[in-house]
Amino acid sequence: MTFLAGIRKRVGYNKKFNFLLTDKVEDIKHLGKKHELDYNFDILKAIGIKDTSRELYMPILEDYEDCINSMLEEKNISRNDKIIAINPTASCPSKIWPAERFGKICSILIKNYNLKIALICSDKDIDICRKVSSFIIEDNNYVVFSGLRLRQLAALLKKASLLISNDSGPVHIAVAVKTPVISIFGRNQAGLSPTRWRPLGENDVVLHKDVGCKVCLAHNCDKGFKCLKAIKVEDVLNAAKKFEKNISS
Repeated sequence: MTFLAGIRKRVGYNKKFNFLLTDKVEDIKHLGKKHELDYNFDILKAIGIKDTSRELYMPILEDYEDCINSMLEEKNISRNDKIIAINPTASCPSKIWPAERFGKICSILIKNYNLKIALICSDKDIDICRKVSSFIIEDNNYVVFSGLRLRQLAALLKKASLLISNDSGPVHIAVAVKTPVISIFGRNQAGLSPTRWRPLGENDVVLHKDVGCKVCLAHNCDKGFKCLKAIKVEDVLNAAKKFEKNISS
């Protein structure tokens, strides 16, 4: 499209359709030596633009905040209730922490901090949220939000005191709206590790354990996703203590 539009300078990674570019940047993202943000800045640097900030930003219209508040009130959650958002889904099974552990985390957090839990997922992943909810003991203190629009999700995450999530898109939206994050990582493969995909918030926590795999088989894992199971409920609870001032009612 940029070629056909007659744009005179076209900068991008030296990969598919690279003959359409006037300036090519070597594509070494798969090596995972630095964060995705830094790899993207490399394109700007190729044309002399320096990065001045690593801060993520996402604007949220007041209408979307009002919409989320109304949706919460419909689910018997008041504007004064403390909320922790939980994202138990991801794009690949190799990124999904066990549902029963998410459920146990929810039960303990509700009991210890007298708060509400918002489980978030896409419509196609609703079964994962249902499985998590089946393990939550305090069934009057959580709600499920499925299929939210992007800005609705951002408004919900902004209202939340904390997000606990697998390695997935909502992590970076939470960072952009200044909500602290506990991010759970499994795979240790160079281009998929926390080095490249970790949240960038100043106080965010990454939970990741190297279990010694030489080669990651991703969703074809023959070790029962040992890397994910190495992260215990206690690990997440200990990380949550860092945010007690945020989440305590």
